[in-house]
Amino acid sequence: MSDIKKQTKNNLKRERKQKKMKYIVICLILASVLAQQEPLKPVWAPLWSQDFVEYFNVTNQIYANVGTYQYDAPNNSSRVSRSNGKQDPFCIGYLNYNTTSAPCEHLTVDNVRWMYYPDEDNCCYCCNAEQGCGILKPDWLQGATFLGFEEIYGTPAFSWVMYEGPNKPNYIWETTEANPLERSLLKIARNNYQEIYIQNQIRRDVQNITLPASCSYQNQCGAKCAVFRGEATAQAI
Repeated sequence: MSDIKKQTKNNLKRERKQKKMKYIVICLILASVLAQQEPLKPVWAPLWSQDFVEYFNVTNQIYANVGTYQYDAPNNSSRVSRSNGKQDPFCIGYLNYNTTSAPCEHLTVDNVRWMYYPDEDNCCYCCNAEQGCGILKPDWLQGATFLGFEEIYGTPAFSWVMYEGPNKPNYIWETTEANPLERSLLKIARNNYQEIYIQNQIRRDVQNITLPASCSYQNQCGAKCAVFRGEATAQAI
């Protein structure tokens, strides 16, 4: 009789253990499912500035820049500064900047884009918002597809892709705060370049972006700017 009781007791223990294991497995599955739920689409904060390191791949030759992205959506303004504009298809369209290494800025004020070369205070008109040269709107990634969770240089990241055309993907990685306005950029990759954004170099107190006096509509940029204005083809660059 004692053997039967002992066996019954062991069976009950085994059943409880199996139920506990099933419960743990179910919890792990639920946690995994919840973790894979798609977050809210990216929305950029209206004001911020962040430094980045940029890499261009030109015929398998890698060129590196450092720069700063300054964003001011309420005033329809932005500034993208690069330490060297020689590899940028917009920066090379004025004077001899296609052959010399010089700092260059994409300067967008009131939805008009200018190319500014601060070392020599040169400036040329690129294109306007109607031609596709305004600032990126805060919700420009609302059509993006969520690719999943990744890790970018040790930082957890949401990964997205946004297509400009059938073969023109923009890959974006951002931090994982639930509120999109609290996130910051980690990386952007498109065509032949990528920008790595530095997390301890983000600022929310952005100064007003003003247009230098040297900027004039009489000075017309060429290269990619002329393509956006409809005055040249991409093949001609």
